[in-house]
Amino acid sequence: MEKRIDDAPEFEKRVAEILHKKHKMRWRGLTAWILAFTFVVIVMYRSNRDLVAQNQARINDIQTSRVESCKANYNGTYEVISSLFPPVKVRSIEQAERLSKLNETIKKLKLRCKKQVRTP
Repeated sequence: MEKRIDDAPEFEKRVAEILHKKHKMRWRGLTAWILAFTFVVIVMYRSNRDLVAQNQARINDIQTSRVESCKANYNGTYEVISSLFPPVKVRSIEQAERLSKLNETIKKLKLRCKKQVRTP
């Protein structure tokens, strides 16, 4: 019986030592997981930031293309319709006024082309 009482402090020391090692290992594991998670978040943030910049560049190109296409369509429409009018020397005053009104309308419509896209 006395042997047990004497061994008790050694047993407690051994248990405390084992628990301390497990506790230390838990902290190391937790630290490793936190570092790995932080690394993954940083990598995802950087790749997402690059993708957002690339997408924004594509969107800007598409919007520029839409505006140019819109203006080209109105220029083409003006050329087709104005070719239906007689030459300048033969035009009547009414025809000249209509062509002038058409020209003003086309200019207004070309200015509206920019409104169909959002500016960043």
